[in-house]
Amino acid sequence: MKKLTLLMCSISALIVVNACAQTHKPEIEISQITLNGFSQDSAISMVKRFNRTNIRKPIMTNVWFSKEMLQNVVSLLGKEKGPKGESVDGIRIYYATNPAGQNTVLLVSTYKAGTDPKTKKTIHQDYFTHNINDALFTISPGSYQINGDICTDNSCGNGARLYEICKICNEDSNCDPTKPHYISMQYAQEMVWNFGNGLINTQNEWFDLDMLSEMAKSKRFNGIRIYFGKRSNLDPIYPGLDGFVIVTTEERIIDGKKIARRDYLDCNETKHYFEELLLSNKLPPAKTDSGQDRGEQCQPNCQGSSLSDVGQ
Repeated sequence: MKKLTLLMCSISALIVVNACAQTHKPEIEISQITLNGFSQDSAISMVKRFNRTNIRKPIMTNVWFSKEMLQNVVSLLGKEKGPKGESVDGIRIYYATNPAGQNTVLLVSTYKAGTDPKTKKTIHQDYFTHNINDALFTISPGSYQINGDICTDNSCGNGARLYEICKICNEDSNCDPTKPHYISMQYAQEMVWNFGNGLINTQNEWFDLDMLSEMAKSKRFNGIRIYFGKRSNLDPIYPGLDGFVIVTTEERIIDGKKIARRDYLDCNETKHYFEELLLSNKLPPAKTDSGQDRGEQCQPNCQGSSLSDVGQ
């Protein structure tokens, strides 16, 4: 009888332990939020603030995100679907100004929502619905800053090399300039220095999730830096349009000084991704030998862009 009682107590205790374990599992809690931690309502306000305050000469800006942040973004989007099971296909980067008056970016996820009958291009529909308990949004003390670290020029001393000028850039030696999406360091610097010369003429730019996934696999990088830029008037796809330049960063020691987030451009980081796109005929051959990046601009490709018409 004692053995039976002991057994029953053990079983009861096990059930209680299991029940407690189940109740402490992270629950799915849905929130309307950008990938870099701003609520949808805050995102609308930030875009409006940017539209009001950058009507004359917008400020040169870059925003840094850690490797952990990017990998968590890629992981989260790999688990998600659109409202009707559509494939998640990328992120849209918006210009924004935060409550402190600093220019920054908003990272918004997108899914494939059919094809625009006029342009025949895929519609990348914004969505903000995410599980707030995902690793991306549950940041431990001392971890990455989900909103991004903002810098406005090269005075930050943080390795933002596109604010420098190199007439002969060593990094360009391993880039094939005839491939689409490959961007030379020289042209990236030109885009960054062009920014602010005139009114902003676009609202956002869309980038492919597969490209970000390929970057996230790299063992070399420790983060990415997103610069505000403006394309050359000779750009064959988007002449003179504002946009973004995404650069990988690494920790380097130069002349005995540690630089925690030094830009480097290495076309091998995403070489496999672009080769696959060319083989599948999803990308056209480059029209010139300049090797510029080819995100999708709004304008002109604004279908699915939910924050483009929020006004001021």
